[in-house]
Amino acid sequence: MTGSVLEGTEVREELFDGRLQGANDLIRKIQSKRTLSSAERDSLVNDLKKLLKSIKGRRGIIRGRELRAFLRVVTGFTLLRNPGAVNLMLEQLNRNPDQRLISKATNYFRYQEKNLKKISTRLTEMLIKSDELFPYQTAHFLMMLRFMREITPEAWKRVDTLSKRRSEHWYVRQQAVSLLGTRPFNNVSLQAAAKSYYAEEHPQVKRTWLKALAQLPKTQFETIVGSLVFSVSPELQRIGRLFYGLMYDDKRGQDQIKSLLNDFREEIFIDRVHEAEALARAQSMAVRENLLKKLKWRSKIIRRPLLRQRVHRIIESLEAQTDRSAAP
Repeated sequence: MTGSVLEGTEVREELFDGRLQGANDLIRKIQSKRTLSSAERDSLVNDLKKLLKSIKGRRGIIRGRELRAFLRVVTGFTLLRNPGAVNLMLEQLNRNPDQRLISKATNYFRYQEKNLKKISTRLTEMLIKSDELFPYQTAHFLMMLRFMREITPEAWKRVDTLSKRRSEHWYVRQQAVSLLGTRPFNNVSLQAAAKSYYAEEHPQVKRTWLKALAQLPKTQFETIVGSLVFSVSPELQRIGRLFYGLMYDDKRGQDQIKSLLNDFREEIFIDRVHEAEALARAQSMAVRENLLKKLKWRSKIIRRPLLRQRVHRIIESLEAQTDRSAAP
């Protein structure tokens, strides 16, 4: 049996990477303060950029201890919501299928405020060649696109194809459906989505369709929710009970409004807007009025066009209900 044995300096280099320690120190500084001044933020970003420049393999595939250091530096950029590592991350995604890299990129891009068009364009280019990708890559590229502000028609076409292709892994189809579900649906699209929901066999994909179907007319949505409460599938039963509680349990409805809107973060709310749509159908007028007040307040700061459209439609529905209640 043969093998290589690390000795002396090699052992120290393998076990201790000063860049990791440096990145960890910077991350602790970021996390230790509730707010950072512009000067503090600039200083931290500059230190992270210095560490980034020390990463080897940037023109090829970053591997091993270099990848560990790179991912830790990206954590710092993520906490600061800074785009300093965007270009290198996009280059690596195009070359490197490492699951740790893909997972880190998903979180990093979720909290970006700049370069969104560039990120969306590059992700779309990679997604269009998804037949060459591992299912894990395709699914996470779909997940990353969900947090972009604009998605091209080419991307939507590809997403629609992936959602319907039965040969795709269920996780890919689930993420495609989740992305499609961020769009405001018209009546025709909603009925097509309902048809896809009833035809779907995999419980996780079926469950994801329900988030889009929260846009259905009230009576049709209530019928689906009623059937879910007694579903034999635990996944479908859980979301059915969630929707039922939001519509018919006053306390749960008020608690959920606090959870959704008191500490509002758009990148989180985008995955929970279906809860607001269920709350807009609440039996309690007090729940609906509270939701309307807080949605109006939060809608002013939403920057993603599709999410803004969804929220405005919920507000219009709530205002219409208020007008009908006030009519003599």
